[in-house]
Amino acid sequence: MSIAPLAPEIIKNRYRHLMEKNNFPSNYELEKHLKEKHGITMNKGSLSKYLNGKSRNLERETLIKLALAFKMTPGALLDQVYHDADQEVYSPQDQEPQSTQTIKFGKFRVTLKGNIANLTLEIVFQIQMDVRKFWSKNIEIVDIKEGSVIIEFEGDLAGFERIKALVESGELRELAGFEILDIGLVDETQESRRIISSFIDWWEEIFEDGWVSVEQLLTPHQLAPSVFSGEQQTKIERAKQYQLGDYQVNLVVEVTQKNEEEVAIALKVYPIGTETYLPANLRLTISADGEELPTITSREQTRLMQKLLDADFGDKFTLTLVLGDNIVTEEFEV
Repeated sequence: MSIAPLAPEIIKNRYRHLMEKNNFPSNYELEKHLKEKHGITMNKGSLSKYLNGKSRNLERETLIKLALAFKMTPGALLDQVYHDADQEVYSPQDQEPQSTQTIKFGKFRVTLKGNIANLTLEIVFQIQMDVRKFWSKNIEIVDIKEGSVIIEFEGDLAGFERIKALVESGELRELAGFEILDIGLVDETQESRRIISSFIDWWEEIFEDGWVSVEQLLTPHQLAPSVFSGEQQTKIERAKQYQLGDYQVNLVVEVTQKNEEEVAIALKVYPIGTETYLPANLRLTISADGEELPTITSREQTRLMQKLLDADFGDKFTLTLVLGDNIVTEEFEV
């Protein structure tokens, strides 16, 4: 099934329906809502092309942003806007609740082999349709993540068992041309307990698992520059090691209190003690309030990657390290 035959006018009308339903009288109001409520900035020209049906080159990030604005999952947005033109527009939120429903629903994760950068709107839509062939219509994509290509669905447990059996038997090996690497239930209780490293706790000498003293991970040569820093301000530092495919790297976080409201943060990535240089093309990104700071990328002979930040108490940010298809993230609260 393809979305290519859809006329721009149909897409435009469907987006217009969603705009009216969510009280967005204009593209400007939608753009303003995304920026003020979610900290997301969208290109005005591109947004207009999407909403007017003039462009279907919708990147996964844009799909997720629009779904967020319309209070929908990415899968529901695909259904409402890009489904076959002769299908009636519907939304899971519009359907009457089924009080006698006994089917158990859950969240499932399918990991596909490939580069997430190649995940176009058409491919995302085709993945959802492929899964529905083996599952049921009551399934939709709820999230798209990095780490190869990770697609999370919500659907009934019986359907999950059917598709899992097909994958394990080898009858179902790919979705929309992407090889299936793994399929499994998402433990939402575990996800809800994701760890956020709190600098407030660090001041009290309370550290999350994995964080150790800097001396335990860095070599004397790597430690040498800090000996002569001469800083007299209150400072705390901690280190953690990460595995990225065949490589390991050490992250050092230094937090210096500037005054009662502000701290200075230094994020440093070192090679492990047996290595002289970091792996080439290692990317370090910091995101906060829905916006990303410029990414730092290592070269052939990079000994250290460093990012300096100023933050207020109460701020939150996420650090992401990417090497090829391998990705790790760490969330911090100042």
